[in-house]
Amino acid sequence: MRISEINNAGCRGQVSAKFINKNGLIKSLITRDNIITYSGADIMARILGNDTSYVPGHIGFMYGADPVASTLVDPNLLPDATRRIHPWTTVTSDVADATANILITPLILNAGFAAESSVYSSNIITVAAFTGTRFEYAFPTTGGTYAPIIEDLATCYFYQAIFLNRRKVGDNIIYTPFSRVTLRNAGGTYDAKPAGFELSLYWTISFN
Repeated sequence: MRISEINNAGCRGQVSAKFINKNGLIKSLITRDNIITYSGADIMARILGNDTSYVPGHIGFMYGADPVASTLVDPNLLPDATRRIHPWTTVTSDVADATANILITPLILNAGFAAESSVYSSNIITVAAFTGTRFEYAFPTTGGTYAPIIEDLATCYFYQAIFLNRRKVGDNIIYTPFSRVTLRNAGGTYDAKPAGFELSLYWTISFN
């Protein structure tokens, strides 16, 4: 069994998610490996080519009212042939099938850089996001295809998270996923968002 998901470029990622309230009370959820997407490799190539507009600076929190969301599959459980294929069109279809939506939040801290071990086996970047810093919703919140805003749900469940690049080209907003992770707990279910809590997420990416 692999401890962390690794792509052919020697890049792997892990996510830690926690509910936290304004008093600092913390309820830990999961620590889980993510999938680095094929478009993530494209993003890295563009950044190395000095196109800083492709730097990932946001995290999308996929949520909805269905505690089961049976149509959503853990990206790690997809067949090898499709495991890394997560263009925004696929994300859009997944969200619609689950009657979900995606809250887009900016990173709340500058990326932290460090060596992963004393022998410098790799370098790591850690980014963080918080659902309390709400920026925009990726999909309409007024129709029946996608979920309404979080406050309008009697109970909210967070299904997945996507580390992504957000670019504005003319009047269009373009989202490009870098990595994707399920937020299912160890029991295979989703945890309901407690009243007064927000979801905090730390995303660590290692480069070998």
